[in-house]
Amino acid sequence: MRARTDTRTEIRRRRAAPDPVPARRTPTKPNVSAGGDYRPGLSGLRAVAVVAVVVGATGHGAIPAGAAVGLEIFFVLSGYLTVRLLVAHEQVSLAHVARFVGRRARRVLPALLTMLGGVSLLVLTARPDVLERLGPDIRATLVGAGNWHLVRYTSASAPSFLEHLWALAVGAQLTLVVAVVLLVVRSRRGRAVLRLAGLVLAVGSAVALAMLSMTAAVPERALYGTDTRAAGMLLGVVLGLSLRPPLEGGLPPPRARRLQVLGLVAFVGLLAAMTFGGGALVWLTRGGLLVVDVLAVIVIAVIVRGARLDGMLGAVGLRWIGVRSYALYLWHWPVLLALGGPATVRQPVVTAVYVVAVVVLADLTYRFVEIPLGGARHVPSNGTIGAPAIAVRTTAIACGSASAAALLTGPPQA
Repeated sequence: MRARTDTRTEIRRRRAAPDPVPARRTPTKPNVSAGGDYRPGLSGLRAVAVVAVVVGATGHGAIPAGAAVGLEIFFVLSGYLTVRLLVAHEQVSLAHVARFVGRRARRVLPALLTMLGGVSLLVLTARPDVLERLGPDIRATLVGAGNWHLVRYTSASAPSFLEHLWALAVGAQLTLVVAVVLLVVRSRRGRAVLRLAGLVLAVGSAVALAMLSMTAAVPERALYGTDTRAAGMLLGVVLGLSLRPPLEGGLPPPRARRLQVLGLVAFVGLLAAMTFGGGALVWLTRGGLLVVDVLAVIVIAVIVRGARLDGMLGAVGLRWIGVRSYALYLWHWPVLLALGGPATVRQPVVTAVYVVAVVVLADLTYRFVEIPLGGARHVPSNGTIGAPAIAVRTTAIACGSASAAALLTGPPQA
């Protein structure tokens, strides 16, 4: 009985005692190399690239090379971010690669299928004359071979509504190759060899593009081939294997200022490249794109090293556009063709309609498809949408049904 009383007294005493002060934990370093650290400047760079693509696709005289330069920036960014996500752990395992591919598919496919559904509805209701081509285009897109399908399909009199998806196919093919190579080559010495090989292959790709653009009877072979358009992504891969962002403390002020000046010069060089050429692609295919790739590598490296380019490229408006860059790219070309093509869209009133339509479609896709279904990252203070709702699922079903109809329906009979 006394033992029970002592136990109860001890329990009361412990409850009355103040809580011990928890031991102070050492703050953990941000997992920057794993892609966990958000860099606003990279979203801003994406915004600049996608604006160049959207405006440049109209053939606007202010940025005649905007579409080509913007795409190269995307390629370099894709290569860098792919490697940083894959080498988040020193040893890249098969399970790690499988998770990466799964997350990538979840990120890309919902918005892509939504756009394919929208284009299918448009063609089925308003443009049955291009229905014969739409089915093969969708099939090639879904298997990730849209660029080679575009190379083979050179006899079409009208442009395809899915012509712009060749860039996604190139990126997907190279991403898979990079993932497999990093899975096989795991040692530091092996990755050093990969860096050298990436540089050599990037230069070789640029040389192949220049040679084929001068000699090929089919220009699409040079412009859309995976081998001829690999330079940008390969240089991004080399950057990802070479550069590790600072984990804490930042750079010393003198070095940070020098890097900032270098980054600004490179960024101005990218803007100048968009305006140069008078619409001709000759300088781009004969070494110009490689120069653009190098400039993009410099800008990305300066942003990642924390040299304060975020103040310029990390503005809220640019971040808003940057996180929607994928959806903006998906919708810009179908909207352009639906409004009559580049010549029509260059008219001021039609240009305004074009821009508003692309932005509205992209924002709806980002909010109602990419965030709830694709796990897209949202920026703080950028607005979010909750869990998938009935409207989201209904939209997905409608778009899937429209795509299936386009795939299964033949051309109209005479």
